[in-house]
Amino acid sequence: MLSTPALVKEINSRQQEVDDITRQLLSSEPDSVSAEIGRIRQFVSGQLGNIRQLLTRLSHSAAIFRRWAGKFLLLSTLTGRKTVG
Repeated sequence: MLSTPALVKEINSRQQEVDDITRQLLSSEPDSVSAEIGRIRQFVSGQLGNIRQLLTRLSHSAAIFRRWAGKFLLLSTLTGRKTVG
């Protein structure tokens, strides 16, 4: 069993660990949890912007494809030729 001085020492050690974790959580330093969450949020926002841009391009490309596909279908119907092997 731990003696009172040893118990107090261990309690103080754990309190120091809690204080260090609290400092890291609440700090605005580059290694803080708050700063890391900010970096992650910025990364995700940037990636969402890229996804939106890709979806816009895809939508535009699909519209162009539909327009041309209709012309190819009409052309193959009028000429009686197969357009796909």
